[in-house]
Amino acid sequence: MAPAPAEPRAEEALLAEAHAKLAARRWRDTAQGRFVSAVSQVQGAARGLHANGERAREAATRDLHEELETCEALVRDLRRQTLALIAGVRAAQRAVRDASALTLRPRIIGSSPT
Repeated sequence: MAPAPAEPRAEEALLAEAHAKLAARRWRDTAQGRFVSAVSQVQGAARGLHANGERAREAATRDLHEELETCEALVRDLRRQTLALIAGVRAAQRAVRDASALTLRPRIIGSSPT
């Protein structure tokens, strides 16, 4: 059975939703938005690395030879997640560098921010 057709929405509601999506997209395109997104990517990869690291350790503890296929698959996952983590760190670095370039105040190496 097909789902019921969607109720028509008021023009104001559609316009408000469009404005909210545009504002979110604009924020994501800022250095701050890119930084937060990159850090989120790093956190997700780190969680995956931790979980798969635990699974690999547990499999090897049981019997590495019997769990060899599982361990090989987990190593592939660990590599993929490591690359995602590195990509996230690089994206965060670019966002910070972009934000730093936008500041009007020159930074002196070794000085503390005021």
